Amino acid sequence: MYRLTESRYLLIGLVACLMLVLAACGPADAPADMAEPEAEEMADVADDDCPYNEAPMLAEQVAAGTLPGVCERLPVEPLVLGEGLAVNPDWVDVQIGDYGGEIIYTVVHVEAKEPPFITDNRDPKIQAGGIYRDWDISDDYTEVTLTLRAGHKWSDGAPLTTEDVAFAVEDVLQNDELYPSMPNYLLTGGLTGAAEPTLEVVDDFTFRLVYPEPYKAWEYNITALGTGYYDLLKPKHHMSSYHPAYAEEDALNAMVAEEGLETWVDLFNQTDMRMWQNTADHSIGFPQLNTYLLTEHEGDRFTLVRNPYYHAVDTAGNQLPYPDYRKYVNIGFSAKEQAELLMFSRQAHYHWQTDLTVLPLLIEKQEEGNYTTFIYPNKDSRMFYLNLSYDDPGWRAAVNDGRFREALQLAIDSQELLDELYFAQGSLPATQTAVYDPDGANALLDDMGMAERDADGFRLGPDGEKFEIFITLDHWGGYFEQAPFLKDYFEDVGLRTDYQQFEAGINNQTRNANEHKAGITWNTAPLWHSHNPSYPEYLPTVVTGPLYQAWYQSDGERGEEPPDWIKEFLTIHENLAQHVFGTTEFVEWEQVRNQWIYDNNPFFTFVEQPGIYHLFTNCLGNVVTGPVYHHGSWTNHKLLYVKEGCEMN
Repeated sequence: MYRLTESRYLLIGLVACLMLVLAACGPADAPADMAEPEAEEMADVADDDCPYNEAPMLAEQVAAGTLPGVCERLPVEPLVLGEGLAVNPDWVDVQIGDYGGEIIYTVVHVEAKEPPFITDNRDPKIQAGGIYRDWDISDDYTEVTLTLRAGHKWSDGAPLTTEDVAFAVEDVLQNDELYPSMPNYLLTGGLTGAAEPTLEVVDDFTFRLVYPEPYKAWEYNITALGTGYYDLLKPKHHMSSYHPAYAEEDALNAMVAEEGLETWVDLFNQTDMRMWQNTADHSIGFPQLNTYLLTEHEGDRFTLVRNPYYHAVDTAGNQLPYPDYRKYVNIGFSAKEQAELLMFSRQAHYHWQTDLTVLPLLIEKQEEGNYTTFIYPNKDSRMFYLNLSYDDPGWRAAVNDGRFREALQLAIDSQELLDELYFAQGSLPATQTAVYDPDGANALLDDMGMAERDADGFRLGPDGEKFEIFITLDHWGGYFEQAPFLKDYFEDVGLRTDYQQFEAGINNQTRNANEHKAGITWNTAPLWHSHNPSYPEYLPTVVTGPLYQAWYQSDGERGEEPPDWIKEFLTIHENLAQHVFGTTEFVEWEQVRNQWIYDNNPFFTFVEQPGIYHLFTNCLGNVVTGPVYHHGSWTNHKLLYVKEGCEMN
């Protein structure tokens, strides 16, 4: 059994002191010789009447005649990013940055999806437009009107208009061969199997989604899910070449054959760029709306260059972003390797990691590495889960018995996990019991029919056969550290347990085939998405019950009907979706939902909002220093810049 040592308590104290200091301080003062750049230091544009400035590397292209001027590239009303937008102004002292240079990251999915709206990082309520200039939800919640920014362009210079919306909705999302159903968050109420909206195009920049019934959670679902723009906006001028409604049949068939594919659907899906694919090889040359565009990928190295048509400026009218390049070094989630790369050798500017066990070393090496360590709270809690639909009678009999699930929750020592793995940076679960009671767990397991043991002392299943909890782990995400603890906890109450890491592709195949038993993942439910009842981490999912998920999503045509206790949750889920966040009715159903989670233990949360360390080289400006949520901090990366005269190795 892993136990907290005296030295660990001392380290917890060290981390606590660090957090107090960080909470009280703002960004480090800039050196005296690093005054804010004057307006004339920014690259001037060729048109004297243009109020905007651009990066020198783009100004050179304009002068060479290979790129239009900045005012031709920006929307008529660009997004203005500055202090107080998306991040509490007390947590970052926003300065006008310096153009040029590069920022090197040790992870590839920072700011990987351009948001349609800007939200406060602690509440998904829309704070300002992003890609969309304006939005309106009708009083009866049946119509959502969205307005694009006039003059906004794709990264190749083609105009962004409602033609791209119509193509995305009518030719892609409503094409049964490409999408049997629209993504849940776009359906009426955000509910699986619900009616799709009707698209009404108002003009070149305004369109409307019309729902047959009120969709009261639309605002929260579109933002909290972090969907990006990719479903409703697709570059028609590019993707129509791969669609039979526009492409000549012979030409399309020739492309399918050339790629070694079977159908146009395969070709379309292979070509289309979707969420999280900003570093996929096929994104090179694909028209985008993202801040940076992939230009080169070799091994674990990714090079992205600024999008010359990016739609945002700072408060001084300088087109963002500031750095010319963003580079990713995808070395995986090995904390030691990442720490050495960023902190000790000064070869990267930014790194984040979920494994806090390396934190003392990182703090010790801060001065040597010229970086600062911040611990941001994380809306993603850590969760152990069971595959409730795993096809084995003994397994089903156990995991669908509420006493078994309660026993597992009682067997977990959440306080030890919080202290040992997270240095007390986080909180004990509030949505499930945090009581550590192995005696109570043993009594429940005996009572439910698992008192008989095998020759090794482990409990047999309710059917009298060998019973084992096998935990399938991904190589990423910082989940491995919890597995030895869970093995000890469960074996202490007589449940044979083992674990193993597999590559993501293998795990995805196993889960889709319903062949896994258990695992560890992150889970925002119900902390962050308490006002987003359609969030897919709620039961049933591809990890907690693939057969039950298929049944629910297909309205009973596929998969397997779940037991009554899960169907009870689905009813709660659907009722919660009918009410607007914050209303009396919503709060009442939210309480019913939370009580159901507490009573039924559909998953097993052991730490809520665990800290995640973020490491920024002191060469960067506009770094968030306050307790911003981990994912919320990424929005501010659009304002980061490399300070003049700051050298890296």
